[in-house]
Amino acid sequence: MLAWYLDALADLPEEEWENYSHAPRVTRGDDGVLTVEDPGRKLSNFLMGVPTAHAGAARGEDGILIDDHSPGMPGAMSGLRFSTEPSKDSHVLKLSFVPKSSNQVFQQMDHHKELVRLSVALREASAAASQPQDDIAGRSPEGLLALRGDLEAKLKPLHALELEDMERLQVLANWHDPESAVERARIAPH
Repeated sequence: MLAWYLDALADLPEEEWENYSHAPRVTRGDDGVLTVEDPGRKLSNFLMGVPTAHAGAARGEDGILIDDHSPGMPGAMSGLRFSTEPSKDSHVLKLSFVPKSSNQVFQQMDHHKELVRLSVALREASAAASQPQDDIAGRSPEGLLALRGDLEAKLKPLHALELEDMERLQVLANWHDPESAVERARIAPH
């Protein structure tokens, strides 16, 4: 959302800036790079805290990069590159949107799409929970069975993820470092 907001500000006509006095001043260079006024480096520090932010040097690039596992950035790009530079008054942040790299530092989780779908479902369920609920006491037996089927269908993917997590925890609980075991066997008195 922040990327889209800054991208939109860069296209704001000069005469409309007075309506956005709270917003950072953003300009777009001929090369497409956004320059954002960043007094106190607040925006830069915020971006540095993004969990997938990493030094571009890890991929042989300049600046700091944030990977997005889908083309969700402006211009259908899959990442954001940024760096801070001093200006005559304060600091400016240079931002550019980059295509998906073939060697992303942070890889998408195996179940990313399922987790996104479940996240959306949980948000919708949370919103629905805040709405007044119908009284199930007044439902017919067929209506109760239909409600049960709906709930079971919604819980099935969550249960499958829970079972996978339990398997992974079991594997981790039974894991032994083979190198340490070999070292202990070599050192142990016979």
